[in-house]
Amino acid sequence: MQAFSRQDWSGAIQHLEQAISTLESYPDKKAILEPRKRFAPVFFTLGAAAFNLPDYPKSIKAFETFLTDWPTHEKSFDARLALARACFRNKDYEKALGLFAELERFPSIRDQALAIQIECYKETGKKVEMTAALQKLIAGGINSTVQASGALQLAEVKAEAGEEDQVTTLIDQLIAKRHLVENVVALNALIVKLGDSLADKDQYEKASKVYLNVMPPDQVKSFQKARIEFLERRIAANVGAAQRNPAQALTYQGRTQISNGCWTRPRPCWPSLRSSLTTCPP
Repeated sequence: MQAFSRQDWSGAIQHLEQAISTLESYPDKKAILEPRKRFAPVFFTLGAAAFNLPDYPKSIKAFETFLTDWPTHEKSFDARLALARACFRNKDYEKALGLFAELERFPSIRDQALAIQIECYKETGKKVEMTAALQKLIAGGINSTVQASGALQLAEVKAEAGEEDQVTTLIDQLIAKRHLVENVVALNALIVKLGDSLADKDQYEKASKVYLNVMPPDQVKSFQKARIEFLERRIAANVGAAQRNPAQALTYQGRTQISNGCWTRPRPCWPSLRSSLTTCPP
């Protein structure tokens, strides 16, 4: 559809809804059964256009119809993922939790599914469940940027609970995979916090070992600046790919969401992250 290809989401929605309305308002319901079988792409594209507008309730309805009427369609996986994202963006966290729990079994999006479940638990104040999901995310080690972000978040949770031994273990794991850490400023701050906590308890030997892992401000700035530039290039590449192939926009949007490192709220994160480069922990 031309409107969709031009990223005219409102125009695309209008045309698609007109096509659906024309079909479904036909008096002879039996006569439209066969033509409607070919309407799977119409409902899928409607869901995608509404998601991109964004109009999440409309997107949710379109994808639910698609999955109900065409459960074995070749686009069913994409529709399930898009439906889960739309529910999350619509702040229907309970529904999003269930959908992402189902998607977790697919290795290609396991990390993403767990990461958004963690965000759902955080938004609904379910700290115990959030901690369990964080532990599940990194159970096999830290092998991706999403897992590194999860390990850092888990370490912060454990630090708040005063579980210093577990914080130390997590920090050691993160330092060993520092190239996967997207927010070195936060890691540095956590290391300092742990060292201070140990020193306050007169555990000076442990504290001194912890402090040795603190990156100097200039090194942090350089590392973080390079990381941000890399992520921005990756995001730009995904956005460009989506523009060249609008039909796959939801797929590229998902990749970009993970590339941002803040999982579900990427844009507000960038200004604060950049400003933090000049205010690194000592």
